[in-house]
Amino acid sequence: VTSGVTDIYFEYGLTDQLGISTNTVKKSMVDTFIKNISGLNPKTSYFFKACAKINKISSCGEIVSFSTN
Repeated sequence: VTSGVTDIYFEYGLTDQLGISTNTVKKSMVDTFIKNISGLNPKTSYFFKACAKINKISSCGEIVSFSTN
């Protein structure tokens, strides 16, 4: 079942191996998920992916990157 409420989180890191996870939040699968992350280094590239845990099984999107100012 992919409807209803599930645990949603981001995984991120300095390489595409990621390594850091945000806390999970219970959200609707049809809602927008935004998570503020503090303590990132300036002028640094990070990689991340969004994940959802449904029935104790994690499913994640593609790894993408962004750079801080």
